[in-house]
Amino acid sequence: MAVQIQFRRDTAAAWTAANPVLAAGELGLETDTTYYKIGNGATAWNSLAYGSIVGAIANGTITSAMIADGTIVNADVNASAAIDKTKISGTAITAADTGTVTSAMIADGAIVNADINASAAIAYSKLSLSNSIVDGDITVGAVTASKLANTAVTAGTYSTATITVDAQGRLTSASSGHEDDQIILSTQVFG
Repeated sequence: MAVQIQFRRDTAAAWTAANPVLAAGELGLETDTTYYKIGNGATAWNSLAYGSIVGAIANGTITSAMIADGTIVNADVNASAAIDKTKISGTAITAADTGTVTSAMIADGAIVNADINASAAIAYSKLSLSNSIVDGDITVGAVTASKLANTAVTAGTYSTATITVDAQGRLTSASSGHEDDQIILSTQVFG
């Protein structure tokens, strides 16, 4: 006597609509996709993982039609996979790239402080530093007379001068006095 084994089978849409719980080890086949699920006696159809009866893969090529939901996501790719960057949609930056990174290559189009490595050597000319330079930004001896702003004081030598200095030590005014304003001290030595 011949024995015939048949699995439960239906279309993907019918399985999803019915959402049955398959018995432990029971196989359910989607007749239109060739995918299958094996029951555990507790989990409903829509929550079970898929398997597939694909047969031989022609030329070792897997197409999106052979993937359950038609897409490959990061979790589907082995960490050691060597995927050519031409196969990645969008712009991909790799360690081997030697070109320029543009704002279009950055998810939100903006580079913020958290995006920059602490050891990055960024030229001051690339930074917007208006009114934000601090003492630590200035190299000792880097501020020379040519880099100081002129004051209202006229350059020259002052006699018996009256000089005004502000809280930062800058001369804000200077004028020569009169000789008759001088205090003359005399010392007489008796022996």
